[in-house]
Parts: sequence; structure tokens; C-alpha cells
Amino acid sequence: MVKVKNVVGTTVEGRSLEEVLGWIDRGELRVPAFGRGFVWGTEERLALFESVERNHPIGSVVVLDAAEEIPSVAEFAGRSLPDVSEEGAVSYLLDGHQRLATLYGGLQPQARVRTGNDEDPRWRVHRRLGDSEDGENPYLQWEDGDAIPPHLLPMRSVLRTMDFLAFVRGLEDRGELPVPEFVAEAEEVARRFKSYRLPVVRMRGGGAAQASLVFQSINHGGRHLSAEEVRVARESRGS
Repeated sequence: MVKVKNVVGTTVEGRSLEEVLGWIDRGELRVPAFGRGFVWGTEERLALFESVERNHPIGSVVVLDAAEEIPSVAEFAGRSLPDVSEEGAVSYLLDGHQRLATLYGGLQPQARVRTGNDEDPRWRVHRRLGDSEDGENPYLQWEDGDAIPPHLLPMRSVLRTMDFLAFVRGLEDRGELPVPEFVAEAEEVARRFKSYRLPVVRMRGGGAAQASLVFQSINHGGRHLSAEEVRVARESRGS
């Protein structure tokens, strides 16, 4: 019989999306090797971006601060993760891989994209500026090899000031566009993603066997937010 180390505590935290993506970028949040790969299709990914812009809850993220090192994958959304020193704290993502990979891949600045990964269309997420038909998702995946139309806001630019300013300068060079309206709309999109918060369920203790059990439990037949997670999500949005 496998001896399972117990989880010694669980808390729920309200964290900004930008902060959680920073954990991934620094290699502090990793996906256990037993987790499934990235499987979401285009429709699911674009719907997630629309949900974040609308400030809709997208579910909690479950992480484990394990008592021992757990084998993990070396990449996240096509980017090689940096090694973390022995002194560095590492958490393991047990629920939220598809959502965080979608957002990390679509929002990571171009300068951080691994060589060759910029050809992967899954991460070329853009937001259409200007009027859209009622019920139409303003997010799209740009796959054409031609120049990107100026009214499409690359989501890779919204979290980094210099990238966003470069996009704005590009708009200003196109006199035929309603530049002030487009800039105001783009700024509001960027603000919503920077301010978006989500509940993080943090478990402490346990090891690889416990992490695998929790992962299987969460991913068997789906999982709903608990009342506490809903409360934290609402409070973190100021509602």
C-alpha cells in the first residue's frame, strides 16, 4: 500500500490574474507530470478571454505547496519554464491548467515567447476594436500570414506598458481610423485584464501520491465552486 502524506491545511486567496501568471513565468507554479496536456480548442479559448473581459467568474485555481518535490513538465503554453533554485518555493497546479495555459499563452509578451513558438496560432489572440454584431465574440485567433489589421488589439500587448504604447503608436499612424475611440477601448480592455481577480485554493503538505489523488478527484466528472470560493471571487471583484 502506498503511504500518502496528508494535506495539512487549505486556504482560499483572492489573487490577480497578472500575479498568478507571474508565478508561472518565474517557474514558481508548475504542472505535475501526471496532469493531462493542453487540449482546449479555439472556441473554448476565445470564450475564456471574453469571460475575463466581462468580469465573469472562470472558476478557481487549485495549487499544492507540497512537502516534497513532484516531477513536473518543463513547458507551459509552449514556453520553457525557468529552473527554480532549491531555496525557491514551487507550487503545483492541480486544477486550472487549461484556463491558465490559455491566458498565459495569449497574454505573454512577445519578447518572452520561445524561439519558433510565435508560429503557433493558438497564442495569436486578438481583440477586435470597434462595433461588433450583437452576441459576437470580439476575440479571434489570427492565422493569416498577412499583416495584422490595425483595429485588432494583440492581447500580448495588454500587460506590458511598452508593448501597449507601441500598439497605440501604430494606431496613431493610421489617420483614417477613429483613433481616440479605439485607444479608449483598448485601454479599457487592458484595465480589465490587469484588474481581474480569481480565487486560488491553496493546499499545503502532502506529496506526489496525495497530489495525484486530489487531481483525480477534481477532474472526475467536473468540479463546482464551493460557497467559500464564490464568496472570495465576489469579494476580490469588489461586488
